[in-house]
Amino acid sequence: MVVKAIYQALLRYLGSLPGENPDLITMILMAPTGKAAYNLGGTTIHSALQIPASQGFHYRALSTDKLNTLQAKYRNLKVIFIDEISMVGNGMFNYVNLRLQQIMGNKKLFGGVSIISSGDLFQLKPVFDGWIFQDLNVNYGPLATNLWQECFTMFELTEIMRQKDDANFAQLLNRLREGNHTDNDIKYLETRIVQLNYEDETTEHVTDIVHIFYSNASVDSHNILAFNKLTGFKTTTEAVDTVIGDVDQAVKTKILKSVPKAAQKTMGLQHTLHIAIGQRIDLCINLSVEDGLINGASGIIRFIDILDNNNVTNLWIEFDDQSVGRKTRHDKKHLLHSGIKAQWTPIQKMSRQFKVDRYKNAEVLQKQFAIRPASAKTIHRSQGDTLQQVVVDLPNKKQYHLHYVALSRVTHLEGLHILNLHPKNITVSSDVQTEMNRLRTEAMLQPNLQFPYKYNETYFVVAHQNVRSLHAHYEDVACDYSLTAADVIICTESKLSPMIVPVMTYQAM
Repeated sequence: MVVKAIYQALLRYLGSLPGENPDLITMILMAPTGKAAYNLGGTTIHSALQIPASQGFHYRALSTDKLNTLQAKYRNLKVIFIDEISMVGNGMFNYVNLRLQQIMGNKKLFGGVSIISSGDLFQLKPVFDGWIFQDLNVNYGPLATNLWQECFTMFELTEIMRQKDDANFAQLLNRLREGNHTDNDIKYLETRIVQLNYEDETTEHVTDIVHIFYSNASVDSHNILAFNKLTGFKTTTEAVDTVIGDVDQAVKTKILKSVPKAAQKTMGLQHTLHIAIGQRIDLCINLSVEDGLINGASGIIRFIDILDNNNVTNLWIEFDDQSVGRKTRHDKKHLLHSGIKAQWTPIQKMSRQFKVDRYKNAEVLQKQFAIRPASAKTIHRSQGDTLQQVVVDLPNKKQYHLHYVALSRVTHLEGLHILNLHPKNITVSSDVQTEMNRLRTEAMLQPNLQFPYKYNETYFVVAHQNVRSLHAHYEDVACDYSLTAADVIICTESKLSPMIVPVMTYQAM
């Protein structure tokens, strides 16, 4: 919410809003994951800058056509806002720098575009990449400019949002986050340890409360357990593979037999899906970031459309966030039929194309539903989730920030159920601690403005704000704590309308 407010204020300052003038994009909001991008109304880094996914960080220049498109689109670009910066490694950050240099046509850092980032370095280390603040370890990386340490200063936000309604739990997590937790903190967490016998548990407990594990094996085992306890209609859907390319039938047959079953090798799609009504699932691919149909979007299968030949055509999903899939529901309302509720979103099979083994003249086109079972997920995959209830099983091994990330997914302590805690394994990266100390001492951003909320009660504070069309921006002003903390707010250059008069009040002093 704070990030959104900053973003909207900057957009107003720069003079353009998304969608108002597609030829005048002065600022874009990006994030490393579809989930983070959707939450902020932005796009993914890969999509915005045409960065290929899962192909390493060896820079690949854009083709002339793609470069021309991005240069036309971003010709007025001045600022990029990157959220969840802890998930961006130094390899990806360097790629962003090189891509912007190519788009903007110069060798300035980030092509001369200003970068504002937000996030928490005490999260899990980026997968297959280094911490963003570390020197690159390839080619001349150690001799190159450290983009993070050279260019960035920090303004630290201290208000906790996820656990804002449970102050004691929030303060505990904040101490745990930096390795400053106490014995009493551990005892407090130990009150949430539970012993679950799933043979005696109700179906609702196993399937409706998300479980978080460290290993994929534990996740798979629990998802199978949850699936077996479901009593609704069940079926299986197999991926449909087609060989695309100029090869004879014998080679096509060999290729089809060689198609891997692991989703990691088939662009995220699973070859065999066991699905059931009442099953909790996640989307596993970004279908539409703008519509919230993103990798990690969670929901429950409520209905399955199936033909006479047992071919599954549509899955009707009730997503946890009702805003997810709103556009899709509107565009595909012709699919509605008896028994389908308006808040359920139809998901159809999608296609992904990939190479198999050594065959260079042909690729496999695979069609399957872009979902995965999600009664359980790994701690890494849960990063960024906000849950009301969760069951956490922490491993008997040390990994930086694992405990903090897992335990902080839930909004209240009462919603936290711990199977195994292993408090002796709580560990914090010394590299992150060193970097945070540097940021807090040598690289703190010092604002030139004095904010009203920093004055004590002996001051009488008057805030002056130029708000063009106050009736259209009333919510922005009302949510700006730096304004509402003042005793008096003066708005100028403002137009009022009848809709805003009832909420404008006068209080005698």
